[in-house]
Amino acid sequence: MLSEPPQLIRDKKVEKDDLMLILNYALLERLKSLDDGVKSLEKELGKRFKSLEREISALRSDVREMHKDLKEMRRELSEKIENMHKDMRERLDLINNQLRVLNANIASTYELTSKVVAMLMAKGTPLPS
Repeated sequence: MLSEPPQLIRDKKVEKDDLMLILNYALLERLKSLDDGVKSLEKELGKRFKSLEREISALRSDVREMHKDLKEMRRELSEKIENMHKDMRERLDLINNQLRVLNANIASTYELTSKVVAMLMAKGTPLPS
């Protein structure tokens, strides 16, 4: 078809202005078709962006919830560690006190044994071996 218009103009079958009008009309139809394609693409991209927006919003909400959960878990863990630390200090204090009592008992036993041995030696009683 495009190879024919110059021949048609030469043969005076179609006027140049008419041919320009036809070509402009064809070009206009092609541009309308392209515009429809662009609008369709714009709608599709709009839908996809809205979908992405919803997904990002959901992810943001999930991250906030996870942050709250982590914060709560950290608080609970800190509390448990503090309780364990307190319990360990109490146990160590108890062990320390028991060791002091044991040490005092050992010292008293040694002192008493020394006095008994000294008394036995003063009386001349032989010590059992």
